[in-house]
Amino acid sequence: MNEITPPNIPPQIHPTAEPAPGQTPEEREPITSPVTVAEAILRQPRRVLYHLRGPAASRLVAFMVLIALACAIVYGLVVGAFSMGDQLWAAPAKIALGMLISAVI
Repeated sequence: MNEITPPNIPPQIHPTAEPAPGQTPEEREPITSPVTVAEAILRQPRRVLYHLRGPAASRLVAFMVLIALACAIVYGLVVGAFSMGDQLWAAPAKIALGMLISAVI
Protein backbone atom coordinates (compact mmCIF):
# COMPACT_ATOMS: atom_id res chain seq x y z
CA MET A 1 0.00 0.00 0.00
CA ASN A 2 2.85 2.36 0.63
CA GLU A 3 4.54 1.69 -2.69
CA ILE A 4 6.20 4.66 -4.29
CA THR A 5 5.64 4.79 -8.01
CA PRO A 6 8.18 6.52 -10.23
CA PRO A 7 7.06 9.72 -11.97
CA ASN A 8 5.47 9.31 -15.37
CA ILE A 9 8.37 9.55 -17.77
CA PRO A 10 7.48 9.47 -21.47
CA PRO A 11 9.25 6.87 -23.60
CA GLN A 12 12.35 8.00 -25.44
CA ILE A 13 12.00 8.39 -29.19
CA HIS A 14 15.12 7.61 -31.12
CA PRO A 15 15.57 9.16 -34.56
CA THR A 16 15.53 6.74 -37.45
CA ALA A 17 18.47 6.52 -39.77
CA GLU A 18 16.63 7.15 -43.04
CA PRO A 19 18.73 8.11 -46.04
CA ALA A 20 18.46 11.62 -47.44
CA PRO A 21 16.07 12.17 -50.36
CA GLY A 22 17.57 11.06 -53.66
CA GLN A 23 19.51 8.08 -52.35
CA THR A 24 17.41 5.52 -54.18
CA PRO A 25 17.11 5.27 -57.98
CA GLU A 26 13.31 5.68 -57.87
CA GLU A 27 13.68 9.07 -56.21
CA ARG A 28 16.03 10.30 -58.92
CA GLU A 29 13.64 9.68 -61.79
CA PRO A 30 12.80 13.00 -63.50
CA ILE A 31 9.45 14.69 -62.99
CA THR A 32 8.38 15.89 -66.41
CA SER A 33 4.69 16.83 -66.34
CA PRO A 34 1.95 18.01 -63.98
CA VAL A 35 0.53 14.47 -63.94
CA THR A 36 3.83 13.01 -62.73
CA VAL A 37 4.08 15.81 -60.17
CA ALA A 38 0.68 14.90 -58.72
CA GLU A 39 1.60 11.23 -58.72
CA ALA A 40 4.96 11.90 -57.05
CA ILE A 41 3.37 14.10 -54.37
CA LEU A 42 0.94 11.34 -53.48
CA ARG A 43 3.17 8.27 -53.86
CA GLN A 44 6.78 9.44 -53.44
CA PRO A 45 7.01 12.74 -51.54
CA ARG A 46 10.76 12.22 -51.00
CA ARG A 47 11.16 12.28 -54.78
CA VAL A 48 9.56 15.74 -54.87
CA LEU A 49 11.86 16.94 -52.07
CA TYR A 50 14.89 15.70 -53.98
CA HIS A 51 13.88 17.49 -57.17
CA LEU A 52 13.02 20.72 -55.32
CA ARG A 53 16.71 20.97 -54.43
CA GLY A 54 17.79 20.40 -58.04
CA PRO A 55 18.31 22.72 -61.00
CA ALA A 56 14.77 22.22 -62.38
CA ALA A 57 13.05 23.30 -59.15
CA SER A 58 11.35 26.32 -60.75
CA ARG A 59 9.65 24.07 -63.33
CA LEU A 60 8.48 21.74 -60.57
CA VAL A 61 7.09 24.66 -58.56
CA ALA A 62 5.27 25.93 -61.67
CA PHE A 63 3.69 22.50 -62.14
CA MET A 64 2.63 22.48 -58.49
CA VAL A 65 1.03 25.94 -58.86
CA LEU A 66 -0.86 24.74 -61.95
CA ILE A 67 -2.18 21.74 -60.00
CA ALA A 68 -3.26 23.99 -57.12
CA LEU A 69 -5.04 26.34 -59.54
CA ALA A 70 -6.85 23.46 -61.21
CA CYS A 71 -8.02 22.16 -57.83
CA ALA A 72 -9.15 25.65 -56.78
CA ILE A 73 -11.14 26.03 -60.01
CA VAL A 74 -12.84 22.66 -59.51
CA TYR A 75 -13.67 23.63 -55.92
CA GLY A 76 -15.03 26.96 -57.16
CA LEU A 77 -17.26 25.17 -59.66
CA VAL A 78 -18.70 23.03 -56.89
CA VAL A 79 -19.30 26.08 -54.69
CA GLY A 80 -20.81 28.03 -57.60
CA ALA A 81 -23.13 25.16 -58.47
CA PHE A 82 -25.09 25.79 -55.28
CA SER A 83 -26.12 29.28 -56.46
CA MET A 84 -25.96 28.75 -60.24
CA GLY A 85 -26.21 31.76 -62.57
CA ASP A 86 -23.22 34.08 -62.50
CA GLN A 87 -21.66 32.19 -59.61
CA LEU A 88 -20.73 29.33 -61.95
CA TRP A 89 -17.94 31.48 -63.38
CA ALA A 90 -17.47 34.01 -60.56
CA ALA A 91 -16.82 31.55 -57.72
CA PRO A 92 -13.98 29.67 -59.48
CA ALA A 93 -12.41 32.96 -60.57
CA LYS A 94 -12.61 34.48 -57.08
CA ILE A 95 -11.25 31.39 -55.34
CA ALA A 96 -8.36 30.87 -57.80
CA LEU A 97 -7.45 34.58 -57.80
CA GLY A 98 -7.64 34.76 -54.01
CA MET A 99 -5.37 31.74 -53.72
CA LEU A 100 -2.82 33.25 -56.11
CA ILE A 101 -2.82 36.62 -54.36
CA SER A 102 -2.40 35.03 -50.94
CA ALA A 103 0.47 32.89 -52.29
CA VAL A 104 2.23 36.00 -53.62
CA ILE A 105 1.83 37.77 -50.29
